[in-house]
Amino acid sequence: MSERQKAQFAHRLASETCAAALAALSAPNDQHNDSMLLDSLISDYRGFLTLIYSAVTKIALSLKPSDPAYSASFTPLKDLASYVDSLTSCACCVDENLHGKTISNEIKWATTEVVTAVQALLSEFFTDDTQTTGSDSKAYLTRVGAVHEIIDRARGVSSCNREAVRKRWEANTTGLQDGVEEVIEMMEADGDRPAATLDNPEGDEANDEWGEFGLHGEKATDAELVRLKFTLSLLKMTHALHKRVLSSFLDPSSATAPRNLAELMSPHVLDNMMARSGELVAASDELVAALDPPQDTMSLSACLTSFRSTVNLMGEILITFSFTSQVKRDEVPHLPGIDGESLNDRMGAMNLQSDKGAKEVESSAEIKRAVKERKWFDFCLAQILKSCQQAIDASASKQDGK
Repeated sequence: MSERQKAQFAHRLASETCAAALAALSAPNDQHNDSMLLDSLISDYRGFLTLIYSAVTKIALSLKPSDPAYSASFTPLKDLASYVDSLTSCACCVDENLHGKTISNEIKWATTEVVTAVQALLSEFFTDDTQTTGSDSKAYLTRVGAVHEIIDRARGVSSCNREAVRKRWEANTTGLQDGVEEVIEMMEADGDRPAATLDNPEGDEANDEWGEFGLHGEKATDAELVRLKFTLSLLKMTHALHKRVLSSFLDPSSATAPRNLAELMSPHVLDNMMARSGELVAASDELVAALDPPQDTMSLSACLTSFRSTVNLMGEILITFSFTSQVKRDEVPHLPGIDGESLNDRMGAMNLQSDKGAKEVESSAEIKRAVKERKWFDFCLAQILKSCQQAIDASASKQDGK
């Protein structure tokens, strides 16, 4: 077997391994790895990323179009197949039931991106029986750079489920802020549109850059502006609520975050939080889309009702974490640093202790912070639901002035 044939064999093995890896990553994982520590898996995962990076670099140098060195490419191609297989195994061992669904999905997405990029690079080599690489050397170099860039990005995968949830929560917070800004733009654009004049008989449509595509917007009626106003208030408070959860619960560097509280939450609870967050962003997007004039009041009312239901689901999650006053005694997690007692245990003890003992409990910084946070979430949730009802009432108005 010639050196070229050996290289082709190793190349085919690496390509087939990539295809098998992508199939494994997209398939449901029914295996549970109770003995696998997440820290070890993440450490191994990052190690295999480094090995793949090195192997890809060696392959790129040995199989460059101008001067291919088949003998030098055989070993890195063979190693690449092994590293891709090991990387995929690490990703699949991150169990969504044991370690968390959010981090499991994050690592699988990152791995899929890496393997897809490697597969695309391999497709540039041995395109037929007579060529070593494709004829486009620029595409070859682009593929190499893409693999390196994606691997560098994949090295930043989260170290735990809480970190993975925090990353996505931040992204969703930005998504909610985008919705607020879009509604503000609707209101500002309405005031900026010029009215029709003798010199400009078509008014704002003539100056609308989207008008030539038939996509120009209509000027909002007074009733539609009222709905925009109520909904803007609703979305602003929802964004504030979502952002406050991040600082009060998911960000360990925040001064208001209870110490180690996030670590006490099971992966299942954190994943439920993330699911509610995603639903809230989706409901917000649908609501903003329904606000664009001319508004369909029935559609808008349905979006507001759906949004209110989603907020209620988020409120139930916050209740579980003792962020609201409706929390039940047996649902409150322990706050570390207070002699191992839960918040409700200490609050209940205040009724049984002397005035001196009660003052001592009240002086606890963590108790004060927890109570303050609970009151804030109570108030914010109440205001969101109030604004939502006002927007629903406004959407039921038939006085559109059209």
